[in-house]
Amino acid sequence: MRRSEVFRGVQLAATRPSTVPIELIDGLMPGLRVRIMPTGARNWSLSIRDSKGTRRRFVVGTGLPLAEARKRAGEVRQAVRAGADPTAERRRARRRAEAARDGTGTLAALIEAYFTTGPASTQRRASRSKQLLLTVFKKLVNAAALDIERADLQLAADGWASASSASLAVRVLRPCLKWATKRGHVKAGVADLDQPGKIVKRERVLNATELKAVWGLLRGAHGDVIRWLLWTGCRLNEAAGMTWGEVSGSLWTIPAPRSKNGRQRSIPLPRQAIDLLLQRAPGQVDHLVFPSARGGVLSNWDRETKKLQEASATSGWHRHDLRRTVATMLGDLGVAPHVVSVVLGHAHIAEGATAVYALSRYQREHHEALQVLADEIDRIVTGRGNVVRLTV
Repeated sequence: MRRSEVFRGVQLAATRPSTVPIELIDGLMPGLRVRIMPTGARNWSLSIRDSKGTRRRFVVGTGLPLAEARKRAGEVRQAVRAGADPTAERRRARRRAEAARDGTGTLAALIEAYFTTGPASTQRRASRSKQLLLTVFKKLVNAAALDIERADLQLAADGWASASSASLAVRVLRPCLKWATKRGHVKAGVADLDQPGKIVKRERVLNATELKAVWGLLRGAHGDVIRWLLWTGCRLNEAAGMTWGEVSGSLWTIPAPRSKNGRQRSIPLPRQAIDLLLQRAPGQVDHLVFPSARGGVLSNWDRETKKLQEASATSGWHRHDLRRTVATMLGDLGVAPHVVSVVLGHAHIAEGATAVYALSRYQREHHEALQVLADEIDRIVTGRGNVVRLTV
């Protein structure tokens, strides 16, 4: 009889299941026990004192051969002496698995909480950012958040087809994971992710030839909105959501909820923009200035842009590039940088202490800049007149 098979004089291999559980104690590994169940299952455990001096029984495994059971028991003993609690860790893992099956405690639930009730709930692009994360990290969103390793997220980002989309997703996910780490929802360090590739900043600007080609094809509400973007330098959602109640004479006031920086701002309209408003039938104060055929907010911008590019023989520009075009034209026309910032609706138009104390929005200079911009667009489109530059 080999010593490795002896449990206090009883040969383990010869022990057969009974109608009640049978427990045997190893004569070689102190504290190691095996419980033979009536079903024949063999459950191994280790009875030792934990780091606090309390005697407890820790699970070693089920259905293990004796040599493997002794090996694992030694690992459990070493971990317990180092202060670990395998039982508590196993219990937490089980709860995480149950939560994942119920749809709570998952990465998807964490992302939902962050963008719905967490710090990102007030972000203008919260919905798009959330969808980006759920798409790029699709293979991990249903896993328990506490079980996800940093390498799992990094490999998912590295393997995404579009490096720019993956890089943006990483940038969006990092603060989410840092927020979750402080609350014990994910493991420490999981937010330390690398971007798969650099996000290249766009520099596209429409030149005079392209602007003339596009301008002559602007039709309907979509065309009027694009004119409005070029006359005012505003953002697409600000123009598309404009109501008649926001316009008073030559002043258009964008309410804070529709402004990117959450601040109300007023835009002194150039003569050309006012003429466009006079050509459109005014509606109730809550009616859209540029409504769709059904009276709602204009949509299908990608389709309309592609149609416009094809018809004008231009390419490679987005609606947001129109703001860059406006900023570039204003600079070329001699408009001061701080006034360009005002036109673009930036929250801060100065730096350091000046940004704290100088709160003027330079309405006179703002109006002058937009008027000279609209006049320059007229000159480009018609080919008549001379360039008029502002003197700084």
